[in-house]
Amino acid sequence: MVAYQNALKIQPDLAVAQFNLGNILKEQGRLEEASMALLGVLLLKPDMPKAHLLLAEVLEEIGDLEQAAEGYLKTIRLEPSSAEAWRSLGGIHRLRGLLDEAIKCFDRALELLPGDWLSFTNLMFCYSIGGREHQQLLLETSERYWREIGVRTATDHYDLVWALVSGQARPLRIGFLGRHCDNLFLNSFLRHYSRNDFSVDLIFLTRNQSMTSSPMGALVSEEVFLDGLTLSECRDLLLRNKYDIIVETSGYLADSGIQILAERCAPVQCHYIGFHASTGLHAIDYFICDSETGPPEFEDVFSETLWRLPRPWLACTFSKRPPLALPQAWGEEPVFGSFNQLTKVRQDTLNHWAAALRAVPNAILLIKGRHAEDLHLQQRILSTLRGLDVEEKRIGFLPATATWEEHMATYNRIDLALDTTPWSSATTGFDALAMGVPLVAIKGDCMAARMSSSLVSALNRGGWVASSPEDYARIVINLCANLNDLRSAKAARQSEFLASCLFDGADLSHHLQEAFQEMSRRAYLHVQDVEWTR
Repeated sequence: MVAYQNALKIQPDLAVAQFNLGNILKEQGRLEEASMALLGVLLLKPDMPKAHLLLAEVLEEIGDLEQAAEGYLKTIRLEPSSAEAWRSLGGIHRLRGLLDEAIKCFDRALELLPGDWLSFTNLMFCYSIGGREHQQLLLETSERYWREIGVRTATDHYDLVWALVSGQARPLRIGFLGRHCDNLFLNSFLRHYSRNDFSVDLIFLTRNQSMTSSPMGALVSEEVFLDGLTLSECRDLLLRNKYDIIVETSGYLADSGIQILAERCAPVQCHYIGFHASTGLHAIDYFICDSETGPPEFEDVFSETLWRLPRPWLACTFSKRPPLALPQAWGEEPVFGSFNQLTKVRQDTLNHWAAALRAVPNAILLIKGRHAEDLHLQQRILSTLRGLDVEEKRIGFLPATATWEEHMATYNRIDLALDTTPWSSATTGFDALAMGVPLVAIKGDCMAARMSSSLVSALNRGGWVASSPEDYARIVINLCANLNDLRSAKAARQSEFLASCLFDGADLSHHLQEAFQEMSRRAYLHVQDVEWTR
């Protein structure tokens, strides 16, 4: 960096040096300085596509989605063949809840750069949250992608059975792969699994995901790092470790390692936790869910076998107890809230919210999220609700809070948590319920749209689950009928919900262990059948 600074002292109009300086500042996280440097580049060379692109990336990291989107569009106007710009613009559209526009951008990026992993994963993620009509597209896109890049996705594993025998001499070896290895859901298993029956590794894509310094790091046998390795080297390493089961936890989220498993690395490979639609990858044998998130009618849009746990598919284990649930909404106006990612707040969601707000005409709605202050996003939500006969003055936007404790305490300001669809509440649903706030769930027609109904039904609150906007309005009216009782019972609900199976890591671990052992047994029997027929 010093060399570029010195060069600019000698020749201030050296655009290349200014650009490289901006790039270094971005990598160092000095975003405001990076943006100033890149603006300087564009004063010198206003038609420099890569400067517009890099500046847009910086602005997106800062949180200025409006200017970032404009920067990506400028890049595309100057260089229409920039797959990176199309992909990045798609990301902005998705953040703003413009799913159709996002899909078009990711499609275009893949046309320009066939086989591009980031464009493919972004497209797959969009399909996963798009509703039933997108699920078949997901399977078709996955099939085409793996075929086009020439990955062998054969499911044969006859030579990979290490210890899958009855009365096995050693614990089953399980590897959890993905960026979600540090989340509060996997923690439920890691705190309670039997060390006599299982040996568990966390497999990380980068070293900055390490849990060595955290309590979770002490709960596993080993941390395995794949950074700096090629796909082939990653697969060789996993094969050498002789895992009996590899559990992939990210699907097509950012920093996914799912492509490593496209060529089989263990006799059993399954997905759990991080994704909410089929991976479309035939080398993944099972998708762990429950009877609500993965009913039989969903099987036709999964390439995996759905493995249903006899309880909710997740249990939440917080690192510390949530704040005490207190009713801080004291007025006569019911306060609704949604703290979901605003990507989820699309037309179907707003139809349900509008029905609830019309049904309780004195209620207000607080929308909280990372990008809640984005004016473009606010205007989209407000204009849609206005068209559904909901006044703008009834809607408030809250920015993201600095700490988890502050975030959880914000639930004390609301009376009801409103769900989203077809990408429903999962982590946010656990948060609301942990704070004693009723979650009015929407039961949709795909896995992503069933997560909230799974949580609420597990609490024996099936009356909080709606299948239409009319149902939604009816449920909200009933819950708000006695506002004082609704508020005064918040602490009691918190105690009840925290004592439920949703927060029972030991129970989840018990059922996951049974699932892993049965998966292993079936793999062994399958190999025995193959050997018998040879």
